[in-house]
Amino acid sequence: METRSSSIFRLKRNIKQLIPIPLVFLYRLFRFRTKNTVKDFVSLIKFLLNTNIPLSFSNKLSLVRKFDVITDNIECAHSHHEIIELISELFLLPKDIKGCIAEAGSFKGGGTAKLSIVAKMLNRKLFVFDSFEGIPKHNEFATKNLYIKQDAFFTPGSFEGTLDEVKNNVSNYGVIDNCEFIKGWFENTLPGFSESIVVLSIDVDLASSTKTCLKHLYPLLVPNGILYSHDIGFDNVAEIFGNDDFWIKEVGCPKPKIKGLKKEHTAIFRKP
Repeated sequence: METRSSSIFRLKRNIKQLIPIPLVFLYRLFRFRTKNTVKDFVSLIKFLLNTNIPLSFSNKLSLVRKFDVITDNIECAHSHHEIIELISELFLLPKDIKGCIAEAGSFKGGGTAKLSIVAKMLNRKLFVFDSFEGIPKHNEFATKNLYIKQDAFFTPGSFEGTLDEVKNNVSNYGVIDNCEFIKGWFENTLPGFSESIVVLSIDVDLASSTKTCLKHLYPLLVPNGILYSHDIGFDNVAEIFGNDDFWIKEVGCPKPKIKGLKKEHTAIFRKP
């Protein structure tokens, strides 16, 4: 039997699906009045009006609606504007550039489900790397960022989404048939990967995990490919991105130009 709370939730969701998407975002903007909701609305309008993105206006609305449903049903660690900015860059990649999409860090699979839809539209495969056991054991503590004005510590095991949970979420809300899930700690799974990558999404929270991802996956990113970091606002992660010696000695190339170090929470840039 359906409970009163679940019935109300379902009713709200059904009503929301009848409201034009821009009005939903505008409602959030005036209700919550946060920096993120402003960015959400601005990114939405830019996406809808960008004529370089090879989608009709109605198809863009449909895609954002799907993203909205995913956010309503899966706990996500990203904001709407972050995923919209990332998939906008994905759509702008020339189709003749060969390569897959690689996601390091999937949490509950909300971002994975959204990326899987776009990957299917663009006929690209999505590889999902995660321990599916949460944050690994570590000794990092100084993770102050733009939103957390104090040091923080990610408890080992936090941000866990089991493999079954993520797969179920992607099956229910995304497109799972073009996804490959690679379970294990990054230091064990990434060294053997050799596919060309057109988009590399890194959301791993730790500087140590970021280093491992960059060391093994950035060399596979094709020229003009897209690197997205969800953690660049953390001081210790920003130090990795800004460390010339790390790029030369461990990644094997000069440090790329990266905007937003210690100024933005996320960063998107193209490989030279």
